[in-house]
Amino acid sequence: MTQAPEAYAAFAALAPRRIRRDVPLAPLSAYKVGGSADLFAEPETGEELAAMLRSAHELELPLYVLGAGTNLLIRDGGVRGVVLRLGKAFKSAVAEGDRVRAGAMSPMGKAALAAERAGLAGLEFGFDIPGTVGGALRMNAGAHGSEVSRVLHAATGFTLAGEQKTILATEVTWSYRTAIYPEPLVFVEGVFQLAPGDSAALAAIRRENHAYRKATQPKGNSVGSVFINPEGDFAGRLIEAVGMKGYRLGGAAVSDKHANWILNEGGASAAEIEAIIREAQSRVKDKFGVSLHPEVHMIGDPKPGTER
Repeated sequence: MTQAPEAYAAFAALAPRRIRRDVPLAPLSAYKVGGSADLFAEPETGEELAAMLRSAHELELPLYVLGAGTNLLIRDGGVRGVVLRLGKAFKSAVAEGDRVRAGAMSPMGKAALAAERAGLAGLEFGFDIPGTVGGALRMNAGAHGSEVSRVLHAATGFTLAGEQKTILATEVTWSYRTAIYPEPLVFVEGVFQLAPGDSAALAAIRRENHAYRKATQPKGNSVGSVFINPEGDFAGRLIEAVGMKGYRLGGAAVSDKHANWILNEGGASAAEIEAIIREAQSRVKDKFGVSLHPEVHMIGDPKPGTER
């Protein structure tokens, strides 16, 4: 660890069974790359979460909340401060009347299946979103022509000072893959407002959507689309047009199937993946004057000597 040893020790003493030091993060990310977290906290109750948030706030420790790591590039030097990941108690997904209540660590696919089995329509797009409910709330995740903003009733979470709050969907500013809440929250739950549907028909839609996904998307360790599509165009088309489809650097490569996907083909480093991202941005800007904005979030420090 590289900073604030007294603060680290004080935070770790808060809940010794739930807080560990120097935890490798690569196994927790879809890219399977990245360094370690200085401190890794995994609360199992709202009370534990609130206490950890208050402590990190009072100790002025950097805090990053980790979900399934499906839209994340963790740099090779690791993450300073606290990486917080909700525990198993936050993985439930249950239907209640015409709504589904899902914990923030529940996979979106689990929430979608809970809706399907209860004969509730509107959340079937979530089956093919690989991340968690919390991540979907954070970024207005979507697929198959729909997105979270269309079905969310309310999100509950804790402020960075440890205060629990519930935010109605009408209080959120929504846009493509973006959700701006009235204040920063660490989500613990989302409630989705759905419509009556037929379970068998919903299952058929799910199977059709999933088959299309499998047929059109590359296989391998990746986070899916790396860049947000620029208005009126497609990032994949632009990247292919500048000759980067199949481009390789070390163990990382632009997919031969879809140029907006970068794969870890085995042994890639985060630095190699990030360098491909920067190269694609540079080439597209030079040729088309278009700025590509990453959809993937990049966190942590580079490993010394690996900056490109």
